[in-house]
Amino acid sequence: MAAINLSPSEAAVGEGIMFDGSHSTPGSSPIASYEWGFGDGSTASGATVTHPYGNPGTYGVTLTVTGEDGMSDSEGPVQVTIHEGAPPAPTEGPLPTDAPHPTAPPPPTETPVPAPTAPPQPTETPVPELAVLPPTVTSFRVKPQEVSVGGCFDICWSTGPGTSWVNVVRNDDYIWENAPLGASIRDCPDKAGEYLYKVVAYNPVDDNTHEETTITVTA
Repeated sequence: MAAINLSPSEAAVGEGIMFDGSHSTPGSSPIASYEWGFGDGSTASGATVTHPYGNPGTYGVTLTVTGEDGMSDSEGPVQVTIHEGAPPAPTEGPLPTDAPHPTAPPPPTETPVPAPTAPPQPTETPVPELAVLPPTVTSFRVKPQEVSVGGCFDICWSTGPGTSWVNVVRNDDYIWENAPLGASIRDCPDKAGEYLYKVVAYNPVDDNTHEETTITVTA
């Protein structure tokens, strides 16, 4: 099962982004190839690759993994955002030439010095609060949708920039607490019935969102 991890999800033009597909899980045979599409017409091969973008915009990244038996699976598109680069640093101007030495001024006449006044008290400037991004689940899949007792399900997910941690839940029971922001696991229920799988994403202030799907285990 293909799985994409990327760091960072936002970058400047020309800055390399690392794309990691090594968390992909094999199917019935070992993974033989990883093929990437970066949404700008460029492609690459390998479990982990780095790609810079030449123009600002939002691009959809896809990954296709193929096993030794010829079976393949795809993930994506996962979005990356590219911004304009920082402006170049200003160049230093020429050093000033020495000015001619002035002639000595006449001695000043004494003037009365006024009594100093108390300086005004500075006003406090409020410190703006940092914006907290909402958590997002960018992809969530459970395969297959139905197995017999003794069979297993592959669960894959990925999350967006505002996410701090993830919980994976089956029928309100935790399968994995504080899970990675993007990963995959295998779960094998031991009883027949319907099971509700959820991946719940949280941000630093405990806002949360989730994606869910229902699968069936037959006797």
